[in-house]
Amino acid sequence: MNKKFIIIMSIFLCIPINSVAAKSSKKISLQGFRIVYDETSYPYTSEKIIPGITVENDDLDELEEGIDYTVQFTNNTNVGKGKATVKGKGNYSGTISSYFSITRASIKKATVALSKTSYIYSKKVNKPSISVILNKQSL
Repeated sequence: MNKKFIIIMSIFLCIPINSVAAKSSKKISLQGFRIVYDETSYPYTSEKIIPGITVENDDLDELEEGIDYTVQFTNNTNVGKGKATVKGKGNYSGTISSYFSITRASIKKATVALSKTSYIYSKKVNKPSISVILNKQSL
């Protein structure tokens, strides 16, 4: 009795997932994402404040700055509300914005100095000059 064997061969085509996503023309909207700041507020420093941020969605998927988005900070020097605007890049589209707080600086860390600390009595009013320095800035 002759037995015939049938050999079935399968060929699997492996395509990296990233290359398929890269060829997709449909971009993902940033509308489902939010901006998370590394601090709850930032003290005034007299210089532009550039907070550390993370852009994430409800699934905690984080986007990468420079690849997935660009960020621009405005109104970020004076006490009040600064603004971060994130614009989609690469596979992402759209724009989202968020505000962060810039609070008054505490003078607890300020240095106060007098031009002269002692005088010899002379019946005249003596007025030393006073300098106050906070964060390397003269107030």
